[in-house]
Amino acid sequence: MSQRFKSEDFREEVRKILQNYQKEYQSIAQPVVEKIIHDIQAGKPLVKAVSDVLSETSFFNANKEATVNAIYLAACAGYGVLPKIVVNSENIKKTLLADSWTPDKMALSTRIHGSNSVMRESIITTIRKSMLSAQTVKSMAMDLYDGYNSGKTIIQQAALPQYLQKIERYARWAADGDKEMVQAVLMASKDIQKQINAEVSPNLRAAYSKLISACKKFEIEAIDKAVHTALEEKSRYHAERIARTESARAWYDGFIAKNQNDADVWGYRWRLSSRHGLVPFDQCDVCANMNVGFGKGAYPKDKAPSIPRHPHCMCMLQVIYVWEINETQELQPEQARKYLDSLPEAKLQELFGQKGLQKYQVGGNWEKLLRGWDGFNEPESRVTKDDFQLQVANKNGKIEIGSESSLEQAKKRDQKIMITDIAINKVPRVKVPDFTHEQNELLHQVHKEALSVAMRENNSDEVSFVYNLHTNEKVKILGDSQSVDIDKNIQVWALRSNSYANELVVVHNHPSTSNFSLADIDYFLSDDYIGMMSVVTNQGEIYILKKSRNYDYEKAYSIEKDLIKRYTLDKQYLIANEFIKTCLEGGVTYVKGK
Repeated sequence: MSQRFKSEDFREEVRKILQNYQKEYQSIAQPVVEKIIHDIQAGKPLVKAVSDVLSETSFFNANKEATVNAIYLAACAGYGVLPKIVVNSENIKKTLLADSWTPDKMALSTRIHGSNSVMRESIITTIRKSMLSAQTVKSMAMDLYDGYNSGKTIIQQAALPQYLQKIERYARWAADGDKEMVQAVLMASKDIQKQINAEVSPNLRAAYSKLISACKKFEIEAIDKAVHTALEEKSRYHAERIARTESARAWYDGFIAKNQNDADVWGYRWRLSSRHGLVPFDQCDVCANMNVGFGKGAYPKDKAPSIPRHPHCMCMLQVIYVWEINETQELQPEQARKYLDSLPEAKLQELFGQKGLQKYQVGGNWEKLLRGWDGFNEPESRVTKDDFQLQVANKNGKIEIGSESSLEQAKKRDQKIMITDIAINKVPRVKVPDFTHEQNELLHQVHKEALSVAMRENNSDEVSFVYNLHTNEKVKILGDSQSVDIDKNIQVWALRSNSYANELVVVHNHPSTSNFSLADIDYFLSDDYIGMMSVVTNQGEIYILKKSRNYDYEKAYSIEKDLIKRYTLDKQYLIANEFIKTCLEGGVTYVKGK
């Protein structure tokens, strides 16, 4: 029902950031491509043409700026804050550029500078290779044509097929897999072979001429393609590798700065990237699936794997709060063997290598043998909470600058919490006014069932149960992390048709610790069939709204409407809270149980 903002949405924001970076790179690279092609065709030597254009267009500086901006946005996403309200953005960028995090202790600024040299050489090498092959094609064709015209055959007829095949081979190299581009050269070569085989060759001169024309045009197209390939594929790969890996780390920096010193945070759960299944099996799969004493992929915050685990890694972490875990347990690294031993040998070999696997299989320590593994450690961030000074509007509308302060609890309230058996078992019984003992017991069981179904069937996302207070007929609806839409369920409509006003009870879980949303309240007030609505949070807290015998829709709706005018719709949480405080005036009873 409720469309609530989730701080976990920021994790997906990293992908959008990188997509925008890719677009930015393309826009930076395009004029460079066009200028290099122009200068080479104008006769400027290759190395000078590339060097001059890269300098004139400030290509590397522009790419550096785009890269730094991407990782800054990723840090904000990890921290869970909108970049536009961060005051000291330049300070954060400088820190991310200057402070190293990799084992080689190389700062990002140094890494980008080194990559510039690699990219420059890659551009030159790619174009040179294609140019040399294309020029060889043209030169060989010219030799054939000149020899034929002069009457001095430079290639014996018996060797001509091999000679033409060599031209074709060089053309394919220069075309770099572009079959359409090389087609004219291949057809001209085959035409010459056809004329030679016919022994009567009145059209042989025309066939040679056609080959020359095709090769000249091919040379121009080959250079064009080579420059595009160099800038838009090979160099882009180097640039995106840095941007992607550094953005993942910047997200991690922001996430750790936000959560590491939070007393309510017990640890972190490893979440694989949604696209992880498309890449080879690696140690990220181990981090997400091994159980070292706290459940699959769960780690205390002083002993957690770091991110990224490898170049292009896009995995994330999710907060585990202290109330979600049994703190008497201890880290048991050797328990990881249960997961590792369940893997086929091919995957184990990818993780350990052939020699490492042999040692593992005879009892070797997996932590010392797993390639790239650096242990369970206390996470470190290059940035701190103090770096994220925010400018926010206070209740009087004035801009204030400070740390999270007033936003802190709101973000924690919106954090999705994974349901546990502990949370289900601690769901309290609530005495609802005018309910019989049996009706209160049924409500208690439905609250627990909602959490149980959400945990086991719906990844702890929203679930709703709608039931008739008198017949106990019940309908289950699964939603997503944001909402659950009961109106689209045909069984709910059938249930309505067999119910009277105020006979239906709607129970739904909120994947966070939040109370009723404004959307919940609006839906509850406007539906004549619903007499009661309850929220059970994934932490096991209960909130209830019930229409009493004195319920007055006009009065209740007026209260909601006045609050919307007072706070505006961008303050929905405040509107919902204020409504709960005054809803009794409209005949709505509010009950909570913890």
